[in-house]
Amino acid sequence: MFILEPNLHERVPGVFDESGMVKALLPWTEWKKMLELQKKEKVKCFVISHEPYPEEFYRGLEKGSLLIRYGVGYDAVPVELCRELGILVANTPGTLDQSVAEHAAALMLAAARHIVTLDREVKSGGWNPVMARELRGQTLALIGFGKIGRTLASIAKFGLGMRIVAFDINEGIRSSFPDLFDEFTTSFEEAVSDADFVSLHMNLNPHTRGFLNAERLEYFKSGSVLINTARGGVVNEQDLFSALKDGRLACAALDVTAAEPYVPLPGADLRTLSNVIMTPHVASNTGAANRRIAESCIENAKKYGQGKLSELTLIPELQDLV
Repeated sequence: MFILEPNLHERVPGVFDESGMVKALLPWTEWKKMLELQKKEKVKCFVISHEPYPEEFYRGLEKGSLLIRYGVGYDAVPVELCRELGILVANTPGTLDQSVAEHAAALMLAAARHIVTLDREVKSGGWNPVMARELRGQTLALIGFGKIGRTLASIAKFGLGMRIVAFDINEGIRSSFPDLFDEFTTSFEEAVSDADFVSLHMNLNPHTRGFLNAERLEYFKSGSVLINTARGGVVNEQDLFSALKDGRLACAALDVTAAEPYVPLPGADLRTLSNVIMTPHVASNTGAANRRIAESCIENAKKYGQGKLSELTLIPELQDLV
């Protein structure tokens, strides 16, 4: 049995209801009620969203409780505190790769073909058939070559005929997926210096927060396009704003921002720039992906209830707790 946030239940109610494992539906703001229910009903499994639960919530959990992150990213979870308290944290790896990669490809196409601008112009009575880019033969640099990056590489390389440059700090990837890229590098500067499009696929952690700053943006080829479906926090938005306003970048297509809903920095509102495309963190929000995520959450909850802790999809940092 597990406690579930109502907004997550609404995405695929049938899947959760059919499992018969939902003990209660409580929004994250009612975390105190969650803790009360844990004590009263002995429920030690929680399916949570990306919301920033307060430290008191984690400290109130019983040792050995399981938090299942609905999705993949867990930057809002205080991992070290969970380790200290003996709290297990799982996520749902592999469930949203296709959906996020497709959205990144859609943003890339929208930027290359000026889809958003042209749509607005036609609807307002205009008719300005500006020249666009064909993607075949263009170079796409993938910053992070995990599952999502590799899925996008397959779409872009085999579907669109693009040249793929893969950047990752894991040198072992070079020999693991040679068919998916034309060039592999562990140098960020080398990856982006000749790229027409740069797509970010990095986790957000203390090492990557603000990674894409003014210094690294200088490495970009003039007129290139940035795509971000990873985490907004990996980009310094003030520096990105400057690069877009100055014309060093042709366009930025963003599904994620540092603050969500988006809150602009003073004097650097990305929404005011015509060369910015924004969507509200929806890359993974498809029916198919939500079903896979929900099923993975339920499977984790079942294994937890059966005491099969070694079979949980725990986040790497806490796998040694079982």
